[in-house]
This record gives sequence, structure tokens and C-alpha cells, in this order.
Amino acid sequence: MDPPMTDDLKIARQDLAFLRGLAEDNHPMLRPLGAALAIAGVVHGLSALRFWAVGKGWIDWPAALRPLMGFDGLIAQIIVMVVVALIWPSGMRMPKGTSSPAGRAARGAINALGWGLGAAFVGLFVASMRLGGGQLMNPGFPVVLFALASAVWWVIFAVYRRAWAVVAAIASALIAAGLGLAAGTSDGILVVAAGLFGCVAGPGLALVRQSYEP
Repeated sequence: MDPPMTDDLKIARQDLAFLRGLAEDNHPMLRPLGAALAIAGVVHGLSALRFWAVGKGWIDWPAALRPLMGFDGLIAQIIVMVVVALIWPSGMRMPKGTSSPAGRAARGAINALGWGLGAAFVGLFVASMRLGGGQLMNPGFPVVLFALASAVWWVIFAVYRRAWAVVAAIASALIAAGLGLAAGTSDGILVVAAGLFGCVAGPGLALVRQSYEP
């Protein structure tokens, strides 16, 4: 007959079960999250380069349509995600069943990024319209984007302890701070583009790669 389990032993076993849950993550759940980030980073990074080219006069863009620049990027993102889902259904579909605490933490952090960006986008867009400007690439929105991205990648690093996550977190914070210095300059949008490629698309691809690990 086994001896009675003490309270300390019960707590130790509960802690061990929790840590095992963190280690035994449902990696496939990271695949659609990473793919969505990679698509968003690439599409909007290219859109940012277009903003820069239009500002330089290298692309002739109708003045009447400039206040709406950015909406087409959102439409392009949705189209690309639908196409990728058709070509690669397993990559864009969330797996069924419950995930580990680590998986829920990662999903929650990325979902929080999306909700936070949505709220910031609406708020800044309405404010810019009220103040007489309609440009979606408001200097405030990229700062909010990379500040929130830095927080997300710190959470991912705390959960998975991956070097790329801490690099992405630090780079995102530096870009958020550096955008204040680049605000109002014609080349500031290049910083945004670099951040979208390096701090959104890049980590997204890293999550996709991690999802295939045993």
C-alpha cells in the first residue's frame, strides 16, 4: 500500500504536471498563427515600400486615392490568406482539441496583438480624419504596432525560450523608439517596412518552422 501523500508532495506533483504541460506543447497550433503573421508582415511591408515610392515620386498615385492607401493592403492580405488556405489547408487551420498552457499563452498573446492593433487603428484613423488628415500610415500607428509586437515576442520568449523571440522583442522596441526620430522624414517609412519584414514576417516564419519540431 502506498504511503499517504503529503501536501508538499501533492504540490510538487502538481507543479511537475504544469511544467510538463508547458513542455508538451501542441506545436501545430503555432503554424496558422505564424503563417498569418508572415503573410501580414510581407503584404504590409510591401505596402509600406509603396508609400515610400509614392512619396519619392517614383510611382504616380492619384491624389484623390492617397487618403485610402492602406485599405488595399488589408484586402490583399485577406486574398493571400484565402489563397494560402486553399493551397496549404493544414497550415492555415487551427488544430482541433485542447492545447497546452504554452500554446494558449502564445495564442492569447498574438490575439491580444490583433485586438490592440485593431483598436489603435480605428482610434488613430478617426483622430486623423477629425484633424484633417486621412493617411492610414499615421506616425502613431507604427509606434503602437512595434511596441505591442515587442510585448508579444517577450511573452513568446518567456514561454518557449527561443533566441529569435528575444531578438524580435528587442528589435521591435528599438524600432518603436526609433520611429519617433524618423517621424516626418521621407525615409521614415523604410524603418516601418524593415520592421514589418524583420519583426512580424520573420518571427511568423520562425513560428511556422517551430510548429514542425517534434
